[in-house]
Amino acid sequence: SVRSRISSGVAGRALVASGDLPAAGEAFTKALKIEPKYMAARVQLAVAMGLQPNGFDQASSALDEILRARPAFQQVLEGFAHHRFAVRAGDLTQVL
Repeated sequence: SVRSRISSGVAGRALVASGDLPAAGEAFTKALKIEPKYMAARVQLAVAMGLQPNGFDQASSALDEILRARPAFQQVLEGFAHHRFAVRAGDLTQVL
C-alpha cells in the first residue's frame, strides 16, 4: 500500500540520520518491494549505500541505473552531488 511504502521510506531516512546504514538500506529495499518505481526510495538507497565503507562504487552504479531508466531525472545528479559534498564534510544531517 502507499502508506506502507511511505512508512518504509520515512523509516529509512530516520535510520540514515541515526547512522544505522544497513537497516536504512533494508527499509528502502522494503519500500521498493512494495513499489518498485518509488524513485525517492531508490535514490535514498543509493545514498545509504554510498555512505557505507567502500560503498561509493555500488552507489554510483545504482544512480547510473536510475539515470538509464529516467534520463530526464536530473535531480538525481544534483542530489547526489549535494549528498557527496555533505558526507565529505562530515555532515550526515544533509543526507536526508
